[in-house]
Amino acid sequence: MAYALVLAHPDEQHAAVFVRTLQNYLPNHTFTLGAARLVPFGGSVRTSLQNAFERIELVLVLFSGKSSNDGWLTHPSDPDRTALSLALEKGKPVQPILFPDGHLPTETELPDELKELLDRYPFRINTKERFWELVQTLHTLNGHSAPAASAPSEAAPAEGQMDEPKAAYPTVEDIHQFLADAGITIRSVGEPQEHDEVLDRIALLMGMRYPHIRLVYQHIKRSLTNGETFTVNLSGCGDRCIADSTQLCTELRRLAFLEYYDYRRAPQFKLTARPSRTPIAYNFFTGGWLERFTRAHLSKVLLMSNIPFAIVHNAQVILPEDRNFEFDLLLSVGIGGRILWFETKTSDYQERIYKYSVLARNMGLPPEQVHLILLETPEQTCEELRRMYKMSVLNIDGLQMLTTPQLLGN
Repeated sequence: MAYALVLAHPDEQHAAVFVRTLQNYLPNHTFTLGAARLVPFGGSVRTSLQNAFERIELVLVLFSGKSSNDGWLTHPSDPDRTALSLALEKGKPVQPILFPDGHLPTETELPDELKELLDRYPFRINTKERFWELVQTLHTLNGHSAPAASAPSEAAPAEGQMDEPKAAYPTVEDIHQFLADAGITIRSVGEPQEHDEVLDRIALLMGMRYPHIRLVYQHIKRSLTNGETFTVNLSGCGDRCIADSTQLCTELRRLAFLEYYDYRRAPQFKLTARPSRTPIAYNFFTGGWLERFTRAHLSKVLLMSNIPFAIVHNAQVILPEDRNFEFDLLLSVGIGGRILWFETKTSDYQERIYKYSVLARNMGLPPEQVHLILLETPEQTCEELRRMYKMSVLNIDGLQMLTTPQLLGN
């Protein structure tokens, strides 16, 4: 569960509609409208909010046309002002949201401790599509991914809608246009699925704890070829390896991705399992999990840095030479929409890397905007591949060390 605090002045009624609509599409988030609700009667505002920020992961600041004129940002004792100050101080993600008539306060309207707010890219909600982009962005917060949902078809929670200049923020249309300019025809793109939430959660577990679950995962992949039961002796692996491996297998068994699973504690320390070879399980084990982990990790890095982005995954396309192809991940990042291409491979990259290199060159993408994510390839080999094929080649550790300046080309 992700916890978000929403600050809104002075139109709290309109903000309440906005928050209820967000909650409908983000059931794995809990939204609290107004910091005062986090302060018990008679309690200290600052102390109460300090405690609340132990679990608050995101702050949304809503601005309507009159937001900066009612004094809340300059009144030292206002709970919302205190909460915003604490969020900036603690480095929490703070996302300004502009309603159609809203605007950010000027520098002179903000006390020094809040001026950092002006460094954050605001997200203007002026169309249903922009509201849906916000929903998709918030799905990625701390790995909480999209449950089954469809884009809003009724009116977005905003009135007086007007168009924003297209160049202001990256959108999926930037990605579509980039492909069209390269002579590439889009057949379809990945859409949210009912099972995304649980699969993304398991993918995050696997990616973040890969050194500890590596042995079991390797046995799972090998067993996929014949569907046979395997046994792993974990006696020399350490407590963390045992805990993470058994947690992973318990989750996989619950989803029927393991047809059989058993773990015998000390003194045996034997884990026995048999993977399912259904299409959804097979695709997840053979690489789908790494793609999901990469997508969630990049989204979180950009969101935490308040960098606007749009993302398209599993784009089925027709290349200019009339050949079918699938892009794992395409991103448009930052003001101006810098295009990034990520491909993920858990094995057998050798037969694909040259094709990726040629395609990137044909699309006009420089090496630093093309990333091949490999699972266990040593760093020295990654560096050699980078020099030979003119693209960024990273193992799973290198992926997790990517910074926003690198993604933005700074």
